[in-house]
Amino acid sequence: MRPFFYRQGLFAYPIYGLVGASFGYWLQGMEDNQMRYLGETRDRLIEKRRRRAEREGGFNNGTTQQKLGEGLFASPKVVADVDGTREITSAAQ
Repeated sequence: MRPFFYRQGLFAYPIYGLVGASFGYWLQGMEDNQMRYLGETRDRLIEKRRRRAEREGGFNNGTTQQKLGEGLFASPKVVADVDGTREITSAAQ
């Protein structure tokens, strides 16, 4: 029966594994940095909206596209009370 591995070529497998593992480690670090940056950006945007709402005296929970959108920066899918009236986003229904 023919062997699965070529004896003189066995040195290459640990090298391939090392290269793949180091690339995965680097990629995970990049993803962590990107998610941290996106989270900080989201927090700054929420704080900016809160300050503007306090300054203008109104409740602003984003545009219609943001209210109905999906994703990381989408508005929360909740029922909002605006001046005594209930506003329900279609995502919360």
